[in-house]
Amino acid sequence: MIAGLEAASDPGLAVAIAVVVAATLEVAVGEPPREVHPVALLGRAIEWLDGQRLGHPRITGTLQALAVPLGCALLAHAAVAGTTRASAPFVAPLVAGAFLWLTSSVRLLVERAREVIEASDADLDAAREALPALVGRD
Repeated sequence: MIAGLEAASDPGLAVAIAVVVAATLEVAVGEPPREVHPVALLGRAIEWLDGQRLGHPRITGTLQALAVPLGCALLAHAAVAGTTRASAPFVAPLVAGAFLWLTSSVRLLVERAREVIEASDADLDAAREALPALVGRD
């Protein structure tokens, strides 16, 4: 059987292919620029939502905490499921791998963590200022 078609019928193999695709893209391409990086875009969207006055802050925060990640997950699921249904099931692990690569931000996360650690030795205020980048990629 062709490897891509086999992956479509074996979820474990499909997950393994997706992880390999994400890791390969991370090593070969790196990450998109911060201005268009999906994680940074998500952080800016959440920051915008935080600035909106939508009533009770706790309810608003809870809705944001549920709606934003679920919306992203549904988008990714729709893309992967759509490739499976579109007579191209062997493409689904590749699409899943691309989404994993775009949302993991491993290299940028490690770089920012090193900056915070190095700054914490020399300049605690600078380390505190750099710390939010570990969460929002700002």
